[in-house]
Amino acid sequence: MPLLFTSLLAAGAGVVPPDPPFVWTTNLLYRFSASEAVFADNAGLVPVADLDPVARWGNLGSAEDAQQSDPAHRPLWRSDGLGGHPYIACDCSLAQCFEDLDFAQPAGSTGSAPFTVFAVTDAVAELSLLPALLGAPVSSGGKVSLHFRDTAGAQIHWIKSQMRAGNVTNPQLLMAAAGRNASGDTNLPYANFWLRQNRIGLWIEDRQLSNLSSTALASTQFLRSSGFSSGGYFHGHLYEVLLYEGTLDDTTTFAIEDWLAQRYGLL
Repeated sequence: MPLLFTSLLAAGAGVVPPDPPFVWTTNLLYRFSASEAVFADNAGLVPVADLDPVARWGNLGSAEDAQQSDPAHRPLWRSDGLGGHPYIACDCSLAQCFEDLDFAQPAGSTGSAPFTVFAVTDAVAELSLLPALLGAPVSSGGKVSLHFRDTAGAQIHWIKSQMRAGNVTNPQLLMAAAGRNASGDTNLPYANFWLRQNRIGLWIEDRQLSNLSSTALASTQFLRSSGFSSGGYFHGHLYEVLLYEGTLDDTTTFAIEDWLAQRYGLL
């Protein structure tokens, strides 16, 4: 699919031009963008203003919206971030997050369903508290987890603690795929993984030997991972997150990365 880019300079200094359409929607379960469909009420009728707590974040994919019914735990919406785009600001000390997503996984360490995640973040901090974008209870065997920690350097962790790569960067664009490797081979997620940061490959190993005995997941935690004693609440700025069912080919993966990098000035 062709990419259409609009120069950030074309509209003049301080003006954010409209983005080209996002066209990679096949098998897209969740796409949350801080630029669209963010509401201060659970019904989704009141658009947020700067510094408003977010009650409902509209999903641009095929599944349900993200919500936080407890006002005390709602992240804040900020209006001027990377490239002039807004972001969701989370403070782990306030346990700010959204309620669980209806993203399920079957039981068994070899019975995971392939999936792919993209995320644009900034100001990720408090790494000793293991801030997470996606997570699950430890009883799931770490079947769904994308979190950060500072043990042995700032590390990105994917699926479970055994998958560590890279250094946390601000800002950063992450791509993580369970079920294929960097060579394009597809297999069960316990065997093949692929992790990229700022459009550079980080993880190229194919196999992990220390799989935990994983239980079925009826839902996936969003901006937290309660398997950690700290609660694993995300701490930082989240601009956009996408979750695809299954794996993507190289052309689609790189096109999505390029679109996000162009949008947020991460080229």
